[in-house]
Amino acid sequence: MALQVTKDRSLTVSLRNSVKFVIILHKVWKKHPYHQDYLGFYSLDSHSFSQSVHGLLGQFYNGVEIMVSGMFPGKDANKLDTLMFVKGHILVVTRGWQKDFRQDVKNGENMLCWFIHNNSTGLIDGVHTDYIVSGLFKTM
Repeated sequence: MALQVTKDRSLTVSLRNSVKFVIILHKVWKKHPYHQDYLGFYSLDSHSFSQSVHGLLGQFYNGVEIMVSGMFPGKDANKLDTLMFVKGHILVVTRGWQKDFRQDVKNGENMLCWFIHNNSTGLIDGVHTDYIVSGLFKTM
């Protein structure tokens, strides 16, 4: 395993020259009513993943069949909502701009994304709390 730290920017983890991830601390403005700082975990090179990889990232590695239909005004007047058909569920999702930090870890690049409401219920396997850990270095 190789670690590369870029001060005040990121940590890059390479596993045996086969899988590479970058971890970025995203800071949210102080005193935000509900958002908090979070770690962005991005796959830079995943060609060596097994076909049976799972977990939060793995369940999307082999692709997920998605179909969207019928854009309509959402709660936010500046964004459109649509219906997404995925994994046997019909979800109302919002189209919006996000930052992709895989190549430019400091500034990111703008890209259109789908925002999945209700903690991604219907898109992710299980519930969102299945993927929350109490601490990075705690054992069960």
